Amino acid sequence: MRFLTNISRTAKRRLFFVADFLLVQICLTLGFAFRYGSWNPELVFGAWQLFPAMAVAGTLLIAAFGLPHIKLHSLEREGILRIAKAAGALSGSAILLSYLMDLTAPRSVPLIFGALFFLSSFLLRMLALRILQKLNEKDRTKIPVVIYGAGTDGHQLVVALRHAKKMQPVAFVDDDRSLEGLIVAGLPVHRPSRLPALIRRHQVRRVLLAMPSQPLSRIEALTTDVCRHGVEVRTLQQNGHTAVGNGHQLHLKRICINTLLGRSPVSLDAPEIAHAYEGRVVMVTGASGFIGSELCRQLIQCRPARIVLFDHNEAALSQLQRELNGMASGISIITRLGSVTNSKRVSGVVNDEAVDIIIHAASYSQSHMASDNALECAHNNVFGTQVVADVAQSARIERFVLISTSVTLPPQGTFATVARIAEMIVQDRQSRSAGTRFSAVRCGSTLGPTGSLVSLFQKQIAQGGPVTVGHPEQARYFMTRTQSARLILVSCAFADGGEILELDKGEPQKVLEIAHRAITLAGHEIMDPRTGTGDIAIEFTGLRPGEHLVEPSRREDDIESEPFQNGITQVRAPCLSQIEMAAVLQKLDGCNSKDDLFDLANFVYNRLSTGPAPMVDAAGAGKDP
Repeated sequence: MRFLTNISRTAKRRLFFVADFLLVQICLTLGFAFRYGSWNPELVFGAWQLFPAMAVAGTLLIAAFGLPHIKLHSLEREGILRIAKAAGALSGSAILLSYLMDLTAPRSVPLIFGALFFLSSFLLRMLALRILQKLNEKDRTKIPVVIYGAGTDGHQLVVALRHAKKMQPVAFVDDDRSLEGLIVAGLPVHRPSRLPALIRRHQVRRVLLAMPSQPLSRIEALTTDVCRHGVEVRTLQQNGHTAVGNGHQLHLKRICINTLLGRSPVSLDAPEIAHAYEGRVVMVTGASGFIGSELCRQLIQCRPARIVLFDHNEAALSQLQRELNGMASGISIITRLGSVTNSKRVSGVVNDEAVDIIIHAASYSQSHMASDNALECAHNNVFGTQVVADVAQSARIERFVLISTSVTLPPQGTFATVARIAEMIVQDRQSRSAGTRFSAVRCGSTLGPTGSLVSLFQKQIAQGGPVTVGHPEQARYFMTRTQSARLILVSCAFADGGEILELDKGEPQKVLEIAHRAITLAGHEIMDPRTGTGDIAIEFTGLRPGEHLVEPSRREDDIESEPFQNGITQVRAPCLSQIEMAAVLQKLDGCNSKDDLFDLANFVYNRLSTGPAPMVDAAGAGKDP
């Protein structure tokens, strides 16, 4: 295999030139044999001059039609047509030379000769291609992959993969029935129902989706369907047309989140969603964030009049605007830079753009970052919510929804306390609102964002391990980004005001099992700690201070919950009075250290607690009194 792949392109062309030249003589000889029914040199003797004449003509025509330049891996319609033209020209030359030299050979011999040359030249290349494919399949260093999508992007992806020499494409799968059975870039095209058989036959571990122009919903649906077969799924990014350019570096994005969860995403198609947003001006704060950007993508399907993207990250905001402009037809995408803690800026944008709905997703959402940067997290998440909520109330907009969290780690620590205070601001504003409907939606841990569990695992696997897990029995609730965003939009559409809604988190997932799936789907073996066999080791690091072994299914201060919509629960949570809320915000404004925040946490939960008051130590861990 190394010898064949290391042959220079010039040498390969010379080999095929010699092969085609020999085929001219062989096929001409067979033409006489087929015409007479047997091979008899005496019958050919009267036309022996045709052989050297065709040797000269064949040399010129093979070069003229560029047969040696046909790439094996691109042997399809254009290459086959070129062979057919050369065969026709050779047949015509044989007829012309027979007339000019007044040979006694039957006139049907050149026609048989042309047909034989076409078949033999084509079959020769098919045989060479098949031999190379078989040798490639036996190369254990390459990962066998199936490409979903036999269009231009799929063709370019095959070319790039063959240069990259890391993955071996074995077949195409495509929904277009007109492509079924064709050979594209040297690979057969199959219908999607053949995918399980292809996976078993070729021991495929990865499927590549080569359809970057398809809508996100289509990609998500295909990913979910393909992931059921136990393979890793990756997709070309939206710049897939140039993704195979410089150095043939493949810009493939891993999207096997649903497989890691072990369950399919919730599908909600309610007409009320589009009705709630259609023709309205929707402002999304924190628009360039992980959840905020997905909300904007899904909002486009609801046909609002325009979407106002509000964020302080200039680069990310510009990139999101370009992406949405490519998706939105007739929907204005407005970008506005600013901080949610700047009251004048928020008020100016809301009034200038005549905003009808605000989805407030501008918050620091990584619990470990919030713990390390407690004061900044508290001021942004709480006072940012207060500023945007006050502006919404003053402008008398239609709806305001806060994206909160159901994460309780560590219990009653900074992250949970800050989230709870922000929710109480929404509850307080609803109690004094004349027109605006205020609500809050709690999301669980979302798989996929930078710094999340999955991205950490993927980075550790790419580095060769080890993959770190806190405890063998550690379990958490997880959701996908698409699922979270869709349920948030449904919650906002159905909320009447004052609700705290929690998204269905499914069953708790063991972190160790997710680590196992991540390693397996990446094409590696889990290292056995006893024998040392395997590729990637798993290392247990222990729980962090105050961290639960199994995440609680509900917040400690919640009173009760009841079904709200499919996949959504309404939570009854206590709220402080207006005077107590003012005191909490005043205390928060005066916090100068992390210890001050822990004192504030105790103050809040003592006020909210219906039973014995939970205590909070400086490490953020909950203790029974």
